[in-house]
Amino acid sequence: VLRSLTKTYGLAGIRAGYVVGDSQLVAQLAAHQTPWSVSTRAIAAMIACTCEEARRFRTELRDDIPAARADLVDKLKGFGLSVVGSEAPFV
Repeated sequence: VLRSLTKTYGLAGIRAGYVVGDSQLVAQLAAHQTPWSVSTRAIAAMIACTCEEARRFRTELRDDIPAARADLVDKLKGFGLSVVGSEAPFV
């Protein structure tokens, strides 16, 4: 499983992500990893984004997005705009 913190938390400047998987597969991926260091701030952000409070936030956000998206679509249509349907967290 590959994940990026950029889209989930809007941390585009951090450029941090992680991989979880079988140890042999992770070792193969690590062999191809670029030699860039990870900054102290990026490490702190990664730790903060994996704590229990962050997990709860992700769950709440995931659960709230459909209703918020539907509300936004209704309001945009109320302005007479044509809106294309979406299942993504954006319209």
